[in-house]
Amino acid sequence: MKILFIALFTISLSSYAQHSEIIRDIQANAITSNIYKESLTSNEKDFLSPKIIDKKFVYLGEADHYFEEKYAYRLKFIKYLLSQGYTHILDEMGVSDGEMVQSYLETGDEDYLKKVGLYGFKYGKPLKESTGNFVLSSKRYIRELRKLKAKYPKLIYGGYDLDMVPGTTYLQLDEFFIKYPYEFLEELKEIIEQSKSLKANTQVMALTVAFNKFKEIRSKLQKNLPYKEFVHFELILRNFLRSVELREKFKSDYDFYELFTWREKQMFKNMIARSKLDPKEQKYILLGHNGHLTKTVDRYLDLDGIQQWYAIGSWVNDHYPKQVYAIWSLIGQGEHSGHGCPDRKTCYFTAPKTTLEYDLLTLDKENTLLFSTQYKSFTNAKNLIRTLVNGMEILEGPLALQADAVYFIPQVNDVKP
Repeated sequence: MKILFIALFTISLSSYAQHSEIIRDIQANAITSNIYKESLTSNEKDFLSPKIIDKKFVYLGEADHYFEEKYAYRLKFIKYLLSQGYTHILDEMGVSDGEMVQSYLETGDEDYLKKVGLYGFKYGKPLKESTGNFVLSSKRYIRELRKLKAKYPKLIYGGYDLDMVPGTTYLQLDEFFIKYPYEFLEELKEIIEQSKSLKANTQVMALTVAFNKFKEIRSKLQKNLPYKEFVHFELILRNFLRSVELREKFKSDYDFYELFTWREKQMFKNMIARSKLDPKEQKYILLGHNGHLTKTVDRYLDLDGIQQWYAIGSWVNDHYPKQVYAIWSLIGQGEHSGHGCPDRKTCYFTAPKTTLEYDLLTLDKENTLLFSTQYKSFTNAKNLIRTLVNGMEILEGPLALQADAVYFIPQVNDVKP
């Protein structure tokens, strides 16, 4: 028993020493800034410049959806990355929704934003302006992107996720069949038209039939359409089917982790299909929340030792080795209405003592901190690092493998009207 106690005590001292080394490295190397300043500081730019010079993808990951500072965080980095030759921004929003946002950036027509399913659009219903705080806050951010579009005309915005409210795709399919009134498309058009009045799993069945019909006429369609039109049609039709399928899976007794693993794989397929529309040398900014953009989750465990889902960020990193630079934001305390809040209400959180966020708060409660995770201290103590998801769930894992850098936001507020 005495030997066991000594062993455990020794392990405890070793863990403490490793953890202290991490904090010393952060303290010695972190760059401080103010999130409310519009642009990155010269120190932050100098930090990033040599690290992204040969990267095809830069991840901007976020700890949750519903806090106001995430838009300031995004815009600061996006402005700099656009100046460095990145032109395509792919967001964790539906493929069809993302294309509506892009149409708004190109035209300034606010009706396109009213056609975004994520913002409340319902197919067949009149367009209306949502009064939800999240929607209003998101639109303010997108209007800032339109200003950037004027400065960077090549800016393209898109989504890689399934469309959580997938009716927006019907608008695109309606336009497609008007533009291409081929006789061999009539049966496919009729199946899709009939699916509009169906509900629940019968709609999934109808869209499955439609996608199978598409595969039957695929070669004929490929011969008659411009290349990009064909690739785009295949993408939105496939994504529509998977989007409706996801909604049905959510209603079922589907295993939670299996479902989210399935969704991540669909998002990766969407991204790869979407990339066929772009030049090969294209450089991408990827936006996402809740662990979607971690570079690896091979050992990303919760405190019960349960494997987390294999994220889209991991798929991309595996498919494009050495071409990803991942920045992950952490938040210390504040008010938000994210997934961790019960009954979808606003909740206040502060980082528990066992987490990295708590240690970062002790270093600086006022300024945002940017620091690298590529120190030996992070690698040596990879299983000691615990961070927060949704402001409440504590996860642990090898942060140095999941992200190349961290942008710590000490104080956040809920999304604003």
